[in-house]
Amino acid sequence: MINKLLLTAFLATTTLLLLDELTPLELNSLQLSAWFCVAVAACGITYFGRAFLRWSNRKSVVAFVALATISTLLRYGLVWGGDWATDTIMYQNRQSANRTIESQLQNPGPGSYNRRIIDKFKLMPGISWVKVLGKYPLDISKSTIDASDWKQVDIEVNELGLKYP
Repeated sequence: MINKLLLTAFLATTTLLLLDELTPLELNSLQLSAWFCVAVAACGITYFGRAFLRWSNRKSVVAFVALATISTLLRYGLVWGGDWATDTIMYQNRQSANRTIESQLQNPGPGSYNRRIIDKFKLMPGISWVKVLGKYPLDISKSTIDASDWKQVDIEVNELGLKYP
């Protein structure tokens, strides 16, 4: 029973991380990505130990706790590059409140920011389907936005907490 649970957790988290990397599916925070990395490592190695090395229940619990602890301590070093943060919600879809066009910033290091404009569909808290529309707000013009589908809202979110002059 425990082996099936470990294998299911390992396969589910691995699939979600692969979808995050290979498709427009996006985990919205580095912390969420890091926790999934911890789950993949801890569940995968513990399952391998139980299934192939015949670890006892006690060894499995000790290995799982040790791997989860070590992975948690290392997670910020493993997942780096800065998180995309919403600066402005520019448009909201009239049919679905979960779909927006946003301006986002990423802080990859001191003194620099990356920018992108995205069409974001929130599937569930922390997980979204994202389509990159351009790099700057001028990349999307009002002629490409259908006014019957989109409502201009211009909501300042400023998730990075930047101070503008």
